[in-house]
Amino acid sequence: MPCKRALWSFLAVQFTLLLTGRVFGDRLPTRTLSVFRVAERARSTSSPFSHEEQKFTQDNQQEASPKTKWFELPVDHFNANDDRTWKLRFLIDDSKYEPGGSAPMVFYCGNEGDIEVFYNNTGFATHRLRDEFKGLVVFAEHRYFGKSWPFHDQKTSFKMLNLGFLAVEQVLEDFAKLIVHLKKDVMKNPSAPVIALGGSYGGMLSAWFRLKYPGVVTAALAASAPVLQYAGMTGQYEWNKKVTDDFKKRGCADELKTALSDLQSVVSKTSESQKAFLDAVNEGFDLCEKEGVRAKEGTDVQRLIDWLVEGFGELAMVDYPYPATFLGPLSAWPTKALCSAFNGPQDSGRGEEERGGVSGSLRAML
Repeated sequence: MPCKRALWSFLAVQFTLLLTGRVFGDRLPTRTLSVFRVAERARSTSSPFSHEEQKFTQDNQQEASPKTKWFELPVDHFNANDDRTWKLRFLIDDSKYEPGGSAPMVFYCGNEGDIEVFYNNTGFATHRLRDEFKGLVVFAEHRYFGKSWPFHDQKTSFKMLNLGFLAVEQVLEDFAKLIVHLKKDVMKNPSAPVIALGGSYGGMLSAWFRLKYPGVVTAALAASAPVLQYAGMTGQYEWNKKVTDDFKKRGCADELKTALSDLQSVVSKTSESQKAFLDAVNEGFDLCEKEGVRAKEGTDVQRLIDWLVEGFGELAMVDYPYPATFLGPLSAWPTKALCSAFNGPQDSGRGEEERGGVSGSLRAML
């Protein structure tokens, strides 16, 4: 078997190997293996997507791509003596928008990454809100990410001398100036309503955007935004609790805890009994000596456990109701797909009435 790097992006494949018992064989308790091997059947089934989910993906693939545009902005919005400028990249879809009308702008507050990745994995904005409101969809890239470099390229932009312009205040002013321009020159309606939205850090940006620029942003959707996740304000284990709750709803949190506990047991084993377990870990997870990730002692296994736990957190974070490629190719409701190996078919996720509640709330604010 060819050697692979132990990166969490391989979580779905690698942990399935763990589930099937191929990693540890008879070295794990029978109670654990009897649960793990259920996953073997899940790997050989047909498409994990429902008919509706497959149609959603096909519709997305058949639609035309958004237009890529650039907008010139000051490097420093708050220094009148600094006349340096740069160009921010943004994506725009006007396929359902009619200029001069009262339809809103659906504005995604780009966060720490390439804006095309966020566009391709935010169907709620690019399809649902666009189609329901007949809005102009705009995805603005965050300065210092993707292709939006204030100082020509990544290397120069990330020099210590230039990093001071990577600030939330500068980012929000970027977005505000872009919106004012688009409402005037593209929408032909300076008073057009604006729905700002984002996820995670982007959700924090959308919330702060509405608070700081109420004359620019009509409504904001802060999805999964950790606005209170600061020391002294929120417990240090709240994120872990949220992830566990996701898997509890899918019905396999206890099984995953048992699996990780069995893996954890190797950390405290004596050196003689530990060796056989380490060999199984290296073989099953295909860890590479040359990449420096081969497990040689219990502390290495602890790092592997941390890697898996982080992966479960990522699955919970991108537990979308449709197939996505944000952190790697995943099915709709990936936590459900993982837990179905233990429990068989689960519910189809949140009901249509719940998903519709968000756009309904936005409509009431416009």
